[in-house]
Amino acid sequence: MPGIIFTRYDRVPSRDDHAQQTWGSATIDRRRFLGGVSALAASVSSGSLLGGRRAAAQGTPAGADRSAPVEALRALLQRVPAAIAPGGAAGGPFYHADLAAQFAAVGVDRSAADWMTTTNLFSVTAPLALVSAGFQYGASADFASTFGFRPLDVDRALEVGRPPDALSIYQGGLDRAALEAAWSKTGFKQVSLGGGHVLWTLGEDGAIDLSSPVAPFGAGAFNNLLLLDDQTLLVARKGSVIRAVVSFATGEGAASMLDGADVAQAIAALSPGVVSSIGVGGALLAPVQPGGKATPSPQAGNETMPEVVFAIFGIEAGARGQIASDGSTPVADATPEAGREPVLVEARLATSSAADAAQAAAVASMRWETMESLVIQQPYSSLMTLVSSGVSPAADTVAALDFDPGATPGRWIQMVAMQDLAPFAPGG
Repeated sequence: MPGIIFTRYDRVPSRDDHAQQTWGSATIDRRRFLGGVSALAASVSSGSLLGGRRAAAQGTPAGADRSAPVEALRALLQRVPAAIAPGGAAGGPFYHADLAAQFAAVGVDRSAADWMTTTNLFSVTAPLALVSAGFQYGASADFASTFGFRPLDVDRALEVGRPPDALSIYQGGLDRAALEAAWSKTGFKQVSLGGGHVLWTLGEDGAIDLSSPVAPFGAGAFNNLLLLDDQTLLVARKGSVIRAVVSFATGEGAASMLDGADVAQAIAALSPGVVSSIGVGGALLAPVQPGGKATPSPQAGNETMPEVVFAIFGIEAGARGQIASDGSTPVADATPEAGREPVLVEARLATSSAADAAQAAAVASMRWETMESLVIQQPYSSLMTLVSSGVSPAADTVAALDFDPGATPGRWIQMVAMQDLAPFAPGG
């Protein structure tokens, strides 16, 4: 299954404690977070992908275009029919990462021929929700020869839904001729879908064929491929998922992932330079104990969290992870270069009214400062530092909270993966 592993999570360190961590247990797509860039991380830990060049200091360079990542996310979501996501647009989940913006922010030049061997790949990808299967298997040299591209060369990625009905989109940095030559050599068959769109398939039914040439890469995750345009690659286990996107592109779909008002408002409340985000329906905010059972969300004082229809968690460009001196724990440089502000994690909670947004911000901030995690039994305030909370000036029905992740820039992903989200859970 595609996914991500950053640090292990039953013991989260304080700012001064970088001890090794161990994963806890929960029910929200855990397996999707156990692969991801783990192959890359393993290579980094062993030294095979570590170069002498250190990534630029944390923070976004003055000349970087901070507006591109969120605008690109909007454009991607507009191309995806809401029906693909469980529960429609407001059900989610989706996982977004703008690699081009992140690499630019940390000073990595991907135009250099040797950039992968001179870059600490774990460092620059640790803050990103790289959930698509390509990031789990893309470290293999056979991947590029099989599919005609390297996932870390693309500009951005979006994952929508859950296996076996998930959709992966890779955009930018693609070469149509190289892709199609590799697919033909690998044995994909072409199926015309009309309108100039061609599905390349090894089986539209999603069956897992262990004798297939793509079997080593996600057990069928790459069965079906289609170039929506020269720079937008669709990947799915099931051909029906790709057919739905093509039909939507030709005007046969009813609504896109962005058409839900709550989704659009939550995204509007993000800072323009957010390079990676995870969007989830409000139902997924219910906290989960280590045993896997959902528990009633606690009250903060006498106030109850109002219903959150949709939530987005994300991180701004420029955060970096580092490997501890003993090689055990991926951490980040918690002290930004002089003159640079720390990179923030953002939580945006879309509610039904301005009054609810104000209450959600107040309750979530109070819970953050007073509650302990149900998963790891440590105060939330020790995991990330709450920097600000209030109603978003961009959307008055959205509560906006910002956090300094300190030593672990992938912590926000861990919390969503483990459904360790009690401070944001509706109810009381």
